[in-house]
Amino acid sequence: MADLFSQLLDYEFGYFWVLAGMVLIILESLGAALALASIGVGALITAVFAFLGLLSLSGLLVVFVVASLAMFGISRPLAHRLTGEGNKVKTNTEAMLDRTGLVIRPIGGKTQPGYVKLSGDEWRAFPVADMAIPAGVQVVIRKVEGNTLTVEPCQPVKEENA
Repeated sequence: MADLFSQLLDYEFGYFWVLAGMVLIILESLGAALALASIGVGALITAVFAFLGLLSLSGLLVVFVVASLAMFGISRPLAHRLTGEGNKVKTNTEAMLDRTGLVIRPIGGKTQPGYVKLSGDEWRAFPVADMAIPAGVQVVIRKVEGNTLTVEPCQPVKEENA
């Protein structure tokens, strides 16, 4: 029994690396970044070299570091897909930015708000620049503050002669 225990703790025997790899892979179940699993797989790869007796302790450590880094580099894109970090869906006011709406009540400038229809809802709106925007003009939403939009026309607004 003491001999098995000493082999488990000896870096040059493969049992240590198998044990370390299994513990790290089990600990990975606590998160989804695949960092511990990458290190665990690196330890299992190192165990193969240790069982074959091909390398010294320093050689096994080099194999462990290189294998862990390689697995981390391979698993990172997968982790991004699993956690959804790469495909964040815009929601709430963030989803409104850069969408187009229709001015339904004229906007008189920075001091006279108008109303814009966006997805069936009417929103109070001010222009980005101090300019009047008549009804019927398509506008792009540039900013949302509370229930007020800041908009700019999709195309230059023609001034009407009075």
